[in-house]
Amino acid sequence: MIDTHWLTPTKKVEVDFNELTHCFFALRDVKNALTRQILAMQINPDFEQETIGANLDDVIGFLENLEQKYTEVTP
Repeated sequence: MIDTHWLTPTKKVEVDFNELTHCFFALRDVKNALTRQILAMQINPDFEQETIGANLDDVIGFLENLEQKYTEVTP
């Protein structure tokens, strides 16, 4: 289940572990295929640290945490 805490009321969503793992590795492959120059490109000119690489790292970290939480609750 995914906690959608920003929604009112909060909703839970079921996630298939295999799909989650596939997305995690697919996104890492995409990041690894991009050049350093592309990863360093800013997404929002108002925020220096908002780069393509930083945003990919955020999403990869989120998926990694979901995967870890899934394995902690699944026997």
